[in-house]
Amino acid sequence: MDRTAASLLAFAAGPENLERRAAAMLMLAELKLDDAKTAAVVADALASETVLQEYALRYVEKLRPTAVIAAVLPLLEASDPAVRERARRLLVHYGLPAVGAARRASSSSVPVLRSRSPTRDAGCSPRRCTSTSRTSAPRHSPPSPHACAAKSCSRRR
Repeated sequence: MDRTAASLLAFAAGPENLERRAAAMLMLAELKLDDAKTAAVVADALASETVLQEYALRYVEKLRPTAVIAAVLPLLEASDPAVRERARRLLVHYGLPAVGAARRASSSSVPVLRSRSPTRDAGCSPRRCTSTSRTSAPRHSPPSPHACAAKSCSRRR
């Protein structure tokens, strides 16, 4: 790490005012610095509920470092809905590494992710069931009539 990068990292982590720390975080993203020290500073910034969190999210959105996945998970419970949505999108982008991090976090008895989707009927194929939308699971429950028109659906009437 060269001298400029080290000083930017010190500014981002340091006790200076928030504007200077945010500017340093922005420069870390623009210079595409992605090492262990930078990841630790970004994870610390993600935990703060200040403007610094915004710049840390920008950093993560731009570079997608896998070392900060565990720091993004708690943002799913943030008070700001925009932060929650950005964290959700980031974790969707990470895919399998995010699932592994969520499992490790849930095994340590920290409630991070909660399942909000209903369980899918075993008889319906997600590709063939016409009662699905692009963003949700099939919308049917056992007492209601099933709206699937697929011939292969076991619940078709």
